[in-house]
Amino acid sequence: MYLRCAHHYQSNDADPRADHTVGLNDADLAELSRLSRLDDIKDAMVFVEALRSAAFENGVINIDADALERLRNPPQKVLSVDDPDVLLSLKLFLADTTEAAYNSIRQAIMEHFPDSEILSHYQIRRRVALLSGIQPIVHDMCIDSCIVFCGPWQHHDKCPKCGKDRYDQNILRKSRGRKKVPVRVFETIPVADQIQALWRDPSSAQKMRYRD
Repeated sequence: MYLRCAHHYQSNDADPRADHTVGLNDADLAELSRLSRLDDIKDAMVFVEALRSAAFENGVINIDADALERLRNPPQKVLSVDDPDVLLSLKLFLADTTEAAYNSIRQAIMEHFPDSEILSHYQIRRRVALLSGIQPIVHDMCIDSCIVFCGPWQHHDKCPKCGKDRYDQNILRKSRGRKKVPVRVFETIPVADQIQALWRDPSSAQKMRYRD
């Protein structure tokens, strides 16, 4: 495999300073992947190619149209929340409660104050994304943290490492296979969103100029 694929990776005993890591092109990587007998190497090559071709338009990055629009055209106005129900919903959401706890508290408040309009967990999650401009990129994940179901594993229903199910089997059975709820997810907060949110607020924007 080495002799056939590494024609750009020739040894140079005469010059120990020679850089042997450059020169591998797409054809070399494809050949390495094809000839490799190790699944880990094949998977690694798929990820290398995915990183090389990563773009918002080709589906490699799991981001919806609204989040992409906010990323390219971030909100310019200073964040302000005047609606008391939205503000209460926001405080409950930011208290780092689980979705079940949030819904229980919301239900109790609405029973005690029937006129209140506390947002559902889904609604406040969307509202936070709209207000802050920050929305996590979510991928399904193995319950034991073996892998994230992306790249060569994006269509797998079981973890290729430990064999555990990707989706909640009880929900899957009750819905007759129609509703697929991941047993665990992995969230990535895009750095660009965080920087845009900091730059949007006058106070944090001023602090970002500390090197001036």
